[in-house]
Amino acid sequence: MPNKKEEKLSPRRELFCNLYTSNDREMFGNGVQSYIEAYNPDTSKPNWYKTACSTSSQILSNLEVTNRINELLEQQGFNDENVEKQHLFILNQHVNVPAKMKAIDSYYKLKGKNPTETIIIKTEDKDKAKNILNDYLNDNTRNTTGGE
Repeated sequence: MPNKKEEKLSPRRELFCNLYTSNDREMFGNGVQSYIEAYNPDTSKPNWYKTACSTSSQILSNLEVTNRINELLEQQGFNDENVEKQHLFILNQHVNVPAKMKAIDSYYKLKGKNPTETIIIKTEDKDKAKNILNDYLNDNTRNTTGGE
């Protein structure tokens, strides 16, 4: 008799995992839709959708299912190396500045450093805003370098 580690997923659970990790936008990462497609619940029963939600959550908390999903995602390139490459691409591009800033913030958070601060200057005088910002940057440079 095989032990728990050697047991394979049932065909429906395997299908659930494949649907959950598929390239289909409706299914990818959607436990409820993957459950409905794999298990074909009786929709004539009352509360069938609530049951699908609950059951899909239970399936996703199963260790064997989680391991299989991780295995499938790894095969599709969802791994640390690929994520790091994508992150570097976003960091080094100059077209989508908000995405670049989010990538920089996530990098700092990952490294345990403070992410960049948001500075809001409320003035219609652009020169005044530039002076306030320059003063702030100069003060921070002095404070972080051991300054004057």
